[in-house]
Amino acid sequence: MQLGYELVKETSSIKLKESVYSVSPPAATAAAAISVPKTEAVLQTIKSNMAYGLSPSGLSTFINCPLQYYFRYIAHIQEADDVEESMESNTIGTAIHHVLEVLYKPKVGAVLTVDWLEQISGNSAEIERLLKEGFREKFDEDALMQGKNHLQYRLSLKMIDAFLKNEIARVKQGESIRIEALETPLETVFNVHDSTVKIKGFADRIEFQGKALTIVDFKSGKAKNVSLKGDEQEVMFK
Repeated sequence: MQLGYELVKETSSIKLKESVYSVSPPAATAAAAISVPKTEAVLQTIKSNMAYGLSPSGLSTFINCPLQYYFRYIAHIQEADDVEESMESNTIGTAIHHVLEVLYKPKVGAVLTVDWLEQISGNSAEIERLLKEGFREKFDEDALMQGKNHLQYRLSLKMIDAFLKNEIARVKQGESIRIEALETPLETVFNVHDSTVKIKGFADRIEFQGKALTIVDFKSGKAKNVSLKGDEQEVMFK
């Protein structure tokens, strides 16, 4: 459009004509409902999943969309692996997790101090090196320095900086934080409707906040509180 206007300004013999065409949208049609019968094979797969271990992400998938849970965890239909041209949220989260794990690993078993936190927070070169290392599986350094990827790379650095500043503020306010473990596998078993269910996953960080033992789950996106309601337990396990 800009080129057209410039040509008209420079050459009076050129006439610019604009036309706008519109078409009516297709009539809306109701999507057919998808119903999956609970055959013996489906129930057996559910029981096998419960014995092997349900992950928090699997439970969240079921809460948000039981049909999606069926496709992914029972029918084992996976999305095609596409080459990422720009960063996806889980790629950003994985890279930031990598940075925080490496930075805090030397402090496992120790109480965080303001001096140490300020030292690592001020070491921007090391943070950038670790972040590039975290992205390396998906993006090389050249790809990180271009277009949308570069904006998201800079945003990742901002999120890490904000996290470290928040840690410094907590300690300055007198909060005692002792790191107990990083990226630790956890699992537990309990009974639901006479069935044994294993829940398993990884804790990003386990720490003592004063005398309170706290399990920390890092989120680089929007966090949402979810809970499995009684009727959802009925649907899943019966």
